[in-house]
Amino acid sequence: MKIIHTSDWHLGQSFHGFDRRYFEYRKFFEQLFDTIEKDKADALLISGDIFHNYNPSNEDEKLLSEFLTEAVRRFPHLQIVATSGNHDGASKLDAVAGYCDLCDRITVAGSLPVAVENKDGSLIKTLKTEDLIVPLHNADGSLGAYVIAMPFIKWPETLTNLEVLEEQNFSEFENYINALYEKALDEISRVNTDNLPVIAMGHFALSSKNQESYKNCNGEKFNPKVIGGESCIHVPFLKKVAYGALGHIHTPMKVMDNTCYCGSPLAVNFGENFVHHLIEVSFENGAEALIKEVELHNPVKLLRRDINITDADTFTRELENFTNESGFSNTGEPKPLEERDFVQICIELPLEHKELLNQIRDAFKQFETEFCTHYRITPLKINLSRNGVIQDNSFVGKTAKELDPMEVFTQFYRQNRDGSEPDEKMMTLVSSYFEKVRAQMTNGEQD
Repeated sequence: MKIIHTSDWHLGQSFHGFDRRYFEYRKFFEQLFDTIEKDKADALLISGDIFHNYNPSNEDEKLLSEFLTEAVRRFPHLQIVATSGNHDGASKLDAVAGYCDLCDRITVAGSLPVAVENKDGSLIKTLKTEDLIVPLHNADGSLGAYVIAMPFIKWPETLTNLEVLEEQNFSEFENYINALYEKALDEISRVNTDNLPVIAMGHFALSSKNQESYKNCNGEKFNPKVIGGESCIHVPFLKKVAYGALGHIHTPMKVMDNTCYCGSPLAVNFGENFVHHLIEVSFENGAEALIKEVELHNPVKLLRRDINITDADTFTRELENFTNESGFSNTGEPKPLEERDFVQICIELPLEHKELLNQIRDAFKQFETEFCTHYRITPLKINLSRNGVIQDNSFVGKTAKELDPMEVFTQFYRQNRDGSEPDEKMMTLVSSYFEKVRAQMTNGEQD
């Protein structure tokens, strides 16, 4: 049994106000298909954040459907299991799952499978545990492994058939998550008479609490506090599975001997300008997972320069050095827009020199004019500092086009709701409104 583990595609993400990067996604799909074919993979696991928005556009849904259609066509024995992440609209993925039921080799889990019954005026919710379990088969049709296809879990639901142990060392949420997986493991144990490998999918930030430390793929200690707006959690169930296929962290990491974040296939910001990977997992020695990284190549480069300045001349000089070192050119026929490299210039400017901003912007505008026909120049990023400490100026120097409306709304909601997160219904409603506005702007309509 051999699987390919990927996650955090973020289809539909607008990168600093530019196009939705369909060229890059299709290049990634080509590499993914080549890996599946070369390594004769039996299954593909996608651990959340398939889409970037709760309410993806028609183009984004079409891109996913094109991928699934081509995967099923090219690989007659490949099974695909996809689960939701915090960026996905669970109800949207559940709708996709309805169509995927037409193909018994595709499983999509948007929301937790729950049966609801009205009993004496009260709604009784029961976890449909068997719907969390996906048997995986080898190319010859034999059973090779079991997958726990756990969707993204926001907060505990009251389930009549779920026993949650109140471990004092863990939070209520940690105990709830662990109980869900333990329930699934119990279900698998009743049918797994051949002791086949069990793979747990999940989308959350994993904490090293109550352990000395987790380590990444290079053996370096990894102990984050908060990542991606989600508090890190510790879940003991991972020690009971053959492999934990996690999503949410965009850096590829082997955080336990049997558990990995495969990372995102494409950078979602300039801070992720590292080598991205797929994870290949095989179970040739019983239930022990043999893990291998598969490097991905993106033909679109992310070129960034960080500049600390106290005068305008330094900024101009650093721009010149950057263009020379990076081999910038504005001659010859330019590539199509979606194939051009991205460029970001970041400056750190002490607050006492804030009066230099106009000169800096003028110099940047000249740089932008010179190279914008051959590169995608993102808006100048400005960090103001006081005594060497960056001030909280998230929106300074950004244009309206660069800002993600959903991120602005989410930040506004947190600030006005004591740090709480908007629920899926609210996010879907707001996302639908923003999509309507975008469509009106595109069509030149006036509201």
